[in-house]
Amino acid sequence: MSFSEIPKNDIDLQQQLGSGAFGVVYKAKWKSKNRVVACKCIVLKPDGSSKQTADMIIKEIYGYVKCAGLFILPFYGYFYDIPSLSSARFFIVMEYMSNGSLTNFLQKEYHRLTLRRKLSIACDIASGMHRIHRHGIIHRDIRPDNILIDTNYRAKIGDMGIAEGFQI
Repeated sequence: MSFSEIPKNDIDLQQQLGSGAFGVVYKAKWKSKNRVVACKCIVLKPDGSSKQTADMIIKEIYGYVKCAGLFILPFYGYFYDIPSLSSARFFIVMEYMSNGSLTNFLQKEYHRLTLRRKLSIACDIASGMHRIHRHGIIHRDIRPDNILIDTNYRAKIGDMGIAEGFQI
């Protein structure tokens, strides 16, 4: 896993996959790697909320890097764009999960899933949570929208933006 700045002209943003309170997620092409990725775009504005937003970005990247491994959404790097003097956009580049969120996946596929597949997804989520907790982090936003499913029906935990560390 690399943790580095990716040249912004190396990423070709495509369609919007979803949006939430803190950003918009796009499907994108990482040209030099010939890889489809997901890019979470977070807008930074020159107002009082920028410090809070920057802290959230740092927490999210820290969570991905510290907990990297099975059942955690892989983080590849970041890039930023300053389209105007009044805002900047920060992009977190992650693995593209072709089956989308657990919410959408269950809405489309629930009736076709075997008990074995359902239990496998539940075990993946539990294993991801164990990994996060073992690294001294509380996710604080575990819900089906933040669990993503890959092409092999493996569940991975994403959206670490409001995660917090804890001491034992």
